[in-house]
Amino acid sequence: MLHPPAYASLGELLSDALVQWKRETALVEMDRKRLTHAWTYRETKIEVMRVARWLASLELAAGARVAILMSNQSRWLVAACALFRRGLVLVPIDYKLSESEQLALLAHAEPSVLVIEQPLLKRFSKAPPIAHLLVSEAPEGARGRWEDLPGEESAEDPALVARTREDAAATVYSSCVSTHPFGVPPVPDE
Repeated sequence: MLHPPAYASLGELLSDALVQWKRETALVEMDRKRLTHAWTYRETKIEVMRVARWLASLELAAGARVAILMSNQSRWLVAACALFRRGLVLVPIDYKLSESEQLALLAHAEPSVLVIEQPLLKRFSKAPPIAHLLVSEAPEGARGRWEDLPGEESAEDPALVARTREDAAATVYSSCVSTHPFGVPPVPDE
């Protein structure tokens, strides 16, 4: 059993979880009520490290923002684990928002990276103004294609970037009481 208060960051905690329970089921994918794929923690770690190596190659500073705009799927969680390992800040963007709402949130958040799936990227009338894209389910030969990330044999696991409990881990946009979504800053410990 992991003891969350013993960890300085989500990246540290999730990295240990991926090692500690390597044979246990970490993620499941369902189609309606039928199981289509189950990922062990080891399989999840392999995929997390592929994304983490790509993020490391971008040489982003700790605390840089990474937006994830994906439907509910395993790769969403894989990307989040990878960016926490690299000390980056998660900016989840709701895939059900309109194109203009998503673009407004991306413009406000100013992420260095956008992780997105091809069906959602195709909805945009023009490409989002973001330096780096990682696109799941993109066609062969597309730039930033998730499926083209090097496999586990390609290199060492990238270093865990140290973060503290005081560092932001995520910026979550909410529209619960206003007409326009806004970023909710982290609440400091009391």
